[in-house]
Amino acid sequence: MNLVQLSFFCAFPSKEKHEEINTKSISELAHGPFRMPYLFRHIKIYYNRNYCQVFVKENNYLATCLISVAAPECALLYAEPRINLNFMVLGIDIGGTAIKAGLVNANGSITAKLQIEVTELRKGNFIANFTNWLKPVISENGITAVGVGVPGLVSANSDVISVAPNIPEIEGGNFIETLQYSFPGVTFRFANDANAAACGTYLFCNEKKLQTFGYITLGTGIGSAVILNGKLYTGQNGNGPELGMLQVFGDKIVEDVCARDGIIRIASEIYGQKSNESTLGGLSTFDIYNAAQTGDSRAIEVFNQTGLLLGESLCLFIQLFDISTIYIGGGIAPAYEFMEKSVNEVIHARLSAYYFDNLSIKPTSLGNDAGILGAAALIDTI
Repeated sequence: MNLVQLSFFCAFPSKEKHEEINTKSISELAHGPFRMPYLFRHIKIYYNRNYCQVFVKENNYLATCLISVAAPECALLYAEPRINLNFMVLGIDIGGTAIKAGLVNANGSITAKLQIEVTELRKGNFIANFTNWLKPVISENGITAVGVGVPGLVSANSDVISVAPNIPEIEGGNFIETLQYSFPGVTFRFANDANAAACGTYLFCNEKKLQTFGYITLGTGIGSAVILNGKLYTGQNGNGPELGMLQVFGDKIVEDVCARDGIIRIASEIYGQKSNESTLGGLSTFDIYNAAQTGDSRAIEVFNQTGLLLGESLCLFIQLFDISTIYIGGGIAPAYEFMEKSVNEVIHARLSAYYFDNLSIKPTSLGNDAGILGAAALIDTI
């Protein structure tokens, strides 16, 4: 059975009580005579194979239970959530270069991290190596919920990764099916990495309680997402805007000119060296950023030119969604400080004051943890 998400309303005890919900029928609590003493919260049930998992969130309190079901439609009658203040979610950020994971609690704090290079997983069967890498993390920490952000397109019901150009090994349904089969009793949720990061920003660093904002990831590729009126915009089939895939610069897409390889090509022209996809004679985007921080004029000019191209792309993004706040994430996000001036020059030249008067474009305060926290947020958000 494919992973299916069902939503309904259920009684949840007030914070003062903290006792078990002892139910003969959740529906009795939700609709019967006990309605008044309880707070009602939106909860989620995930069905997969022969079990279902119930998640309830009320402020910082999480209840979860795992139910074996022969008939999924009967699961509601037997759910007995117990309050679990130590509930942990494993957030996994799959990048084109490295895969990062972290244990995340209900407050959005990462209690442990680990990382593995993609090249290591490609030494043999990628999916098998990835699964073996996860086994001790999940078993030793009692993990029952895993959110995964992937650099590609994910189906609306989170069971197929349609396109993943930087990690083709995870395309199709085999990757997701293998994980679900290898970890029975564990709920997996998958989403595009930019969508995941936007969810993490909305839950964990939305200091102004913004209900609408954009999110851009700058890294090996370019990702984008929009939180619209408090909801993740996912389009008709599960994926939102793909700014990086727009063909804006002749026969080049945005990702070709503003992501890692595009920055390297710009650097090759400025430094007068032959470009080599991810490095410039051994020089990476990280090295160019470090050089810019020391005041290297050529490195600064690399990001200045990148900012002009990124600014053109952001003009489209701003106009399409009428947004005034954009967060920047991804591995190259720290370099945005050297792009900001040229980005703003283009935006002010291309757009009317209606768009730029209250415009705010800034790196997410989640920093390098945005991908992990965003993946973990998938359990609560999607």
